[in-house]
Amino acid sequence: MTATATHCPYCALQCAQALTPAPAGVSVAARDFPTNRGGLCQKGWTSGSVLQAQDRLTAPLLRDARGDLQPVSWEDALDHVAGRLARIRGEHGADAVAVFGGGGLTNEKAYQLGKFARIALGTANIDYNGRFCMSSAAAAANRSLGVDRGLPFPLGDLGTADAVLLLGSNVAETMPPFVQHLAGARAPGGPRSPCSTSCSPRDSRTRATSRSAPRAWTLCAARWPRGGPSEPSASAESPPRRCGTPPVSWPWRARRGAVPVRSS
Repeated sequence: MTATATHCPYCALQCAQALTPAPAGVSVAARDFPTNRGGLCQKGWTSGSVLQAQDRLTAPLLRDARGDLQPVSWEDALDHVAGRLARIRGEHGADAVAVFGGGGLTNEKAYQLGKFARIALGTANIDYNGRFCMSSAAAAANRSLGVDRGLPFPLGDLGTADAVLLLGSNVAETMPPFVQHLAGARAPGGPRSPCSTSCSPRDSRTRATSRSAPRAWTLCAARWPRGGPSEPSASAESPPRRCGTPPVSWPWRARRGAVPVRSS
């Protein structure tokens, strides 16, 4: 069967994958792409399972006169939505309609959604589900670095950086394919002696992959339990700790559905 080239529907890393129809649903395979370089995280490997969810909608639903949802054709559903939008715009103006996107949209879909909102609907009200979680980060980045949220450069550029500072981010668990882009900054030696530093109140797997940790971070992290309430907390007087060889291996690229595991 022919595979369909697409991207993972979850986070904004947009890892490339290929979907192939299978007897049990859909088979997922990783594709080479600048962001994931042929790897996927657990969410990507299992993304095909949502197509078989028992509560997944497979047809448009429209309420009847009694208020019950009934399946209808796509033509009837689109005509109903277009008619309602036209009526609302006519009665209350174009800005009475709002559009809500999501971080899982590809760049192309996000672009099309923006054009649809501003040109087809004529509304200025368009937002997405990252507003509350990213607005504070955008404000902080603008004030400190002069850049908006997100990466203003390709992920591949991280490997050539002199230093990478991760603030409150645990990409080793939330975006495992992202971590390979930090390999150049973690490598010891070299003409620039680069380093990757994680600044977080938690002793996370991302910090474990970092090559060095400054004293300021250590004193901050020492006030929280490392790994959970079952592990003893370090005191604020603890000497600064340095990361040596990263104690985390990354087999997710080599086998299906693997997650980061701590090596001995």
